[in-house]
Amino acid sequence: MMTGRAPTRSLSAPKIGLRITSATSYRARVLVYDVEPRDTAARAFLVDAFTEARVDEWREFLADCGKFEDEIAKEIGKEKFTFAELEEEEQSLDRLRRWFRDLKRRDVLALPEARTAAERLRVCSETLDDYAERVYAAMRGDTVDGPTPGTPPEGGPT
Repeated sequence: MMTGRAPTRSLSAPKIGLRITSATSYRARVLVYDVEPRDTAARAFLVDAFTEARVDEWREFLADCGKFEDEIAKEIGKEKFTFAELEEEEQSLDRLRRWFRDLKRRDVLALPEARTAAERLRVCSETLDDYAERVYAAMRGDTVDGPTPGTPPEGGPT
């Protein structure tokens, strides 16, 4: 049984008399309100506030993409080519993909930051693919460019 207050997110705009709050909790009800700003200035204020929130989320996402790429570069630098590390990095990429989908759903204004984030996520995926190739090559005793000198090729004489 859950107790305590539900986490909430609020957007307040006192100049136009607007307060929107969403809550998520166990067995929560969701209320949706249609809000029409009183004038052009109020509409601009609301759009600016929403845009600022989404841009901040995209920036945070891009920063995490950078951390992901840095982590893989660190593992490559240490030549840590293990299946356990690969699995950990796959989970990190899956988390980034889920987060991207969530952000994309909220980005009703189709901000340019979303396109930048999609490209960055693609780069993260390619980075992980490269790391996976290195892991599998290391497990076979190969280098990324071919077999390690002195080892027979796969399927060749031993």
